[in-house]
Amino acid sequence: MANIMLGKEAEVKLSQITLSNDISSDRIEDMSRDMLAQVVADLISSPAKFSLQLDETTDVFNLSQLAVFVRNVKDDVMKEDFLFCKPLTTTTKATYVKKLVHNFFKNNSLSWDMVSAVCSDRAPVMLGRKSGFSAVVKTDAPHIIVAHCILHRHALATKTLPPKLAEVLKIVVESVNYIRTSALKHRIFTNCFKNSEFILILAYLADIFAALNHLSRKMQGGGFNIIEAEENPKAFQKNLMSWKRRTDNNNFANNPLLDDCVRSKMYLESEIFLYPQS
Repeated sequence: MANIMLGKEAEVKLSQITLSNDISSDRIEDMSRDMLAQVVADLISSPAKFSLQLDETTDVFNLSQLAVFVRNVKDDVMKEDFLFCKPLTTTTKATYVKKLVHNFFKNNSLSWDMVSAVCSDRAPVMLGRKSGFSAVVKTDAPHIIVAHCILHRHALATKTLPPKLAEVLKIVVESVNYIRTSALKHRIFTNCFKNSEFILILAYLADIFAALNHLSRKMQGGGFNIIEAEENPKAFQKNLMSWKRRTDNNNFANNPLLDDCVRSKMYLESEIFLYPQS
């Protein structure tokens, strides 16, 4: 703007002026308010109801935060935006979470009647059948569809692993978490790699979780719809059975890390492989 109004020389001089913390903060707040006003205006003018995604998490200062995202229709195109983030200063109970969302709606001329669906994470405060956020919301707005975020369900798979796989995963996770701060953990982690069976199981787990991560990436991003959300996991389940048949015939082509280990003469006993069923 300075270049247009005053010329290049004035633009250079103005760019050299150091802004104070207050000025920078005010500008950020002004931009934030303007962006929020645009998102709210789109929600109010949307020809269809919008959906919400809520994520209750904890930041680096151990403070619980509620992040809310919204999906709506604008100009016949599905649009996704960040709506707001509020600290859960006193409690993380479902009633308080709903109150935060309700107050935001009230302050921005929105209502629960404009919401078609709510997607939440795996936290008990969100999913509890009797006192969870989903139950509290449906009490006042029974028309709202409540869903559990499909990407969070992958974490639940680790809780049903066979004992040998679960033990290896536990050792690796604990070791990696403390390896930089504990010499003992570093020695334990190093000793684990002297065990051929441990390495093979770890390679198998790495291949499986790499495939799950690939599936997760395919199910993220703008424009992703519920039809794709259903088709992608079904295709993945069919592939799992195909991978199992190949592995039963000592073909590890779908498990590149495991294949490298096997080719280097680290042979696995058959009972180690316990596959998830579709």
